[in-house]
Amino acid sequence: MPPLAGRRAAVIGGTGFLGSHLVERLVAEGVDVLAVARTTARLCRLSAARGDCVVALADVCDPDSIVRVLRQFRPDIIHVVTEYSLGLTGLWVARRLNLPALASFHTNIPGCLPYYGFGWASGMCWDYLRWFHNRAGLTL
Repeated sequence: MPPLAGRRAAVIGGTGFLGSHLVERLVAEGVDVLAVARTTARLCRLSAARGDCVVALADVCDPDSIVRVLRQFRPDIIHVVTEYSLGLTGLWVARRLNLPALASFHTNIPGCLPYYGFGWASGMCWDYLRWFHNRAGLTL
């Protein structure tokens, strides 16, 4: 893996469960991190990295608010933690700012659908996930 120190990364959903762990890891690797959060309610999840990262409040329901904080921070890459509303906003913002988007695949939702009586939707869900991840520069 290339050295990360000195790079700038924005984590949309940076105070969520996965996002906060990613923020801590990136800070430990020497990355300048912007944790984008909707509210201050989960800032405690950043306790290990809080003094070493920047936190900005912006709402994924208002993509222009995210564009504003990212333009100010000027990241090298945007990480989107989920494929759904958060991820769609992240992909849109990355394209708008001409930045690479990194996505992560964490939950096999199409595989879980049959257990809840929605097996008929698994194919559509896989189609959507394929569409989403093909638009990210890289998926982990």
